[in-house]
Amino acid sequence: MAIRRIKRELKDLNENPPIACSAKTIDDDFYHWTASLTGPSETPYENGIFHMDIRFPLDYPFSPPKIVFTTKIYHPNINNNGNICLDILKDNWSPVLTVSKIILSLSSLLSDPNPDDPLVTSIAQLYRDDYDEWFKRAKEHTAKWAIVEVEGKLPELELESKNDELIIEENDLMAEEDELMVADEVLITPIDYTIQYSSDVTDDTDDITDTD
Repeated sequence: MAIRRIKRELKDLNENPPIACSAKTIDDDFYHWTASLTGPSETPYENGIFHMDIRFPLDYPFSPPKIVFTTKIYHPNINNNGNICLDILKDNWSPVLTVSKIILSLSSLLSDPNPDDPLVTSIAQLYRDDYDEWFKRAKEHTAKWAIVEVEGKLPELELESKNDELIIEENDLMAEEDELMVADEVLITPIDYTIQYSSDVTDDTDDITDTD
């Protein structure tokens, strides 16, 4: 029963994701997944890609899966080891819940942390006392650990720098081509082999003719 349920959930999650997320098996083991979700907008986790490790018990769905974040995240309900304080993964688990619903709940937890039931008390305290500072630190943490550069796309400043380099290289290439053209013109300039006859030579020829 467990394996059929897990296969169906994996298929449903990838075909109809509840949010921007995905999952796949590790080494073709359906009891072991790696999954990722995109940080919710208007939060310090926005644009971050957060990876998770998911392990299913043999009696799933009667027991909850074990889920940990493998991407570092600054959050009062998630510690440095990636452990998550979420009621549906513990006492409030139900066999009717699915991984899709868990990921949706995790996204909600990122949008709305619960400082009253923290896993990291210092972060929860900062969240309550100085929200702006907490937001700043969480955003810096996200930028450091969860922002992934899109393949084939560079940050705007770096892209401008690359364009400048290309313009310089193109100008250098054009200058080299101009030098080659000049060199070629020197090499292929025809030499004037036209014999310039002077009047003296003509006179000598006439003298020879007269002698004959």
